Order: sequence, then C-alpha cells, then structure tokens
Amino acid sequence: MQVFIENEAGSDKKNIFNEKTLEYRKSYTVSARYPFPYGFLLNTTSGDGDNLDCFVLTKKPLKSSHVLNVEPIGMFEEIEDGEEDHKILAVPAGESWTMDAETEDIFRYFSAKVFSHIPGKKKVLGRFLGVEDALKLIESSMDKRVYAGIVQKGSGYAGRLGYPTVNIPLPDDSLSGIYAARVMIKTGDAPYMAAVFADPQRKILEAHILDFNDDLVGQEITIELREKIRETEIFGDEEKLRATIARDVKATRKYFKK
Repeated sequence: MQVFIENEAGSDKKNIFNEKTLEYRKSYTVSARYPFPYGFLLNTTSGDGDNLDCFVLTKKPLKSSHVLNVEPIGMFEEIEDGEEDHKILAVPAGESWTMDAETEDIFRYFSAKVFSHIPGKKKVLGRFLGVEDALKLIESSMDKRVYAGIVQKGSGYAGRLGYPTVNIPLPDDSLSGIYAARVMIKTGDAPYMAAVFADPQRKILEAHILDFNDDLVGQEITIELREKIRETEIFGDEEKLRATIARDVKATRKYFKK
C-alpha cells in the first residue's frame, strides 16, 4: 500500500492537500512538531470522510508530497470532535520498528498538544492495537473501484509467457499500474483472485485470474481493484517481465491471505 506524505517529521507546519487529486491547498502552524512523517493512505476513505491517516515510523527524512510503499505494523484509536479519526502506524517497505511504551508516549503527547491552540478542539486517544486490527481497518476503508465489461480477444502474448489474461475495456486513461483484484464471472459464484494490469494507453484492464484458465471471450465479468501492487514498468527482456509477473501473482496471493 502507498502513503502520501503531507507533513515532515520535526516540523510544526501542517500542510493540507486535496486527498483525492493530491493538489496542495494551504499550510498553517500547529502547536506540536510531528514526531514522524505523517500523511494518508491512497485510495482509502475513513470514518471522518477523509483518507485514512498514517504515521510512517522511520528515521528517514521523508519530504512532503513524497509517495512511498509501506507495511502496516499497528494503529491507535483516536476520536476528534466526536468523529473516528484512527491512525495507521506503518514502516517503509523492508524496514521495521518495535512499538514500545516510549513510542506510545510520543503519540499521546503529540495528540494532546498538536491542536491545543484551537479553542474547543477535542482529541481523545484510545487504545494502541496490532497489525491485524490495522489491516482490518485498512480493508474496510479501501475505495472499491469496480469495472464491468465484455471480455475481448487479446493477442495471446501473456499466455505465451505462462500467465494468460482476460481483457475488458477501461472507461478512461486515468488509471494505471498493477493491482491485486477480485474477478466476478457469474452472479452468485465466489470471486477469483487476479493480478490486474491497468493500461491507460490501450484503455484496457488486463487480468491474470489465478487458478483459472477457461475461455471467457464474449462473456461479461466484473473486476474489483483492491490494492495497488506497483507502478507500470516497461521491459525489453521477456525473462525479466515473466519474473516480475510472478512477483505480482505472489503479492496478490499475499494480499488475499491478510
């Protein structure tokens, strides 16, 4: 999953962005310095209507507007002005961080202090919870992007690589990248896992349906994108492409085991 960094560690400047377009809006000074880089998870909507907030526990100096892949390690509950405003705690992909009493105290101090300059502002910090609760919150907050269409006949190139795909039209060219997804073939049937390539140039969704190899040309299917695995890459070497697709399939299986 990916986090967009709004506020830098050590800064008392709160930057505001449009969380859907990522357009900068404004900045203002708060009453405490951010203890860690802070932002929001892309493609989510939380209980307060905004994206799901996230602190990135790292010593790296992440800059505002930076987007990076992260792995959740926990969360803490927070109520702000009567609304849920829970925070995900994550680390950059490949890093680790041990949550301890000292780290929890840092967040308790920050939560109590950060908006103390605003009269009547109420923030209540609750329990610190583990990675399983964090993953449940993320799953329930994911924006569900659903596309339906008639399967078109493709070139067969992906099949020759060992990863046959089905293609449906993509309505516009605003979507790109590789996604873990669910594919519904018949109403009432259990959905299949799939690794999906969103190709804005050809305006198609190309899905490798895991553990499935039937011919679906001419049938209507529905694809629900769940989590972005990576950005699109261009390969000049078939073996590198095949190895990358294998990693995409592995990442998709891992996502659905959460």
